[in-house]
Amino acid sequence: QACGGKDTVPDESLVVDKGSKGIQWAVVMLEPTAGGAKAAPAAQKISFDQKQCLFTSHVLVVTEKSVVELKNSDTVAHNVNIKAVKNRGINKTISGGEAITWTAEREEKIPVECNVHPWMKGWIVVTDAPYYAVTDAQGHFKIENVPAGSYKDPYLTMIRLDTLDDQPLGVLFNFGMHGTTLDGDSPMISVDAP
Repeated sequence: QACGGKDTVPDESLVVDKGSKGIQWAVVMLEPTAGGAKAAPAAQKISFDQKQCLFTSHVLVVTEKSVVELKNSDTVAHNVNIKAVKNRGINKTISGGEAITWTAEREEKIPVECNVHPWMKGWIVVTDAPYYAVTDAQGHFKIENVPAGSYKDPYLTMIRLDTLDDQPLGVLFNFGMHGTTLDGDSPMISVDAP
């Protein structure tokens, strides 16, 4: 079997770093304030690949109206089952080396599976939030390109971290930022701020 079987691939459903105790694959978003800017669709197709019998990346965040290229970089056929409720769901087989496209229309957290290899599971998170990140292997994240300006309470009072099935995972209150006024050259919010 080209994939090696479910015992040879990692379980990415909950990945906790032993050193930092951080959670990988958590989605962190700064929601726009009432009347605030909404995210524009991506200018180019965003790739959601199947490689070595895993979805890469395990969690993909895209903005509404963005086009996602569903790829299969493996030599074996895979199936992409996008189990959407608010968006158009699809359930298609993709031959090795082939790709199809899908458009993310509305905000939703969508489970994705390969029915040929049932251990292959991933998520597509569709958002209208202009500022977001996915945590890395140590649970760290950066939200870049936040517009310059002062961000005072209540705008950044809290960020809620949810599991992909909408269960609260944690809340960050008044977290550290690289300054409360961000300059226009390198706007960034980061958990590793001094």
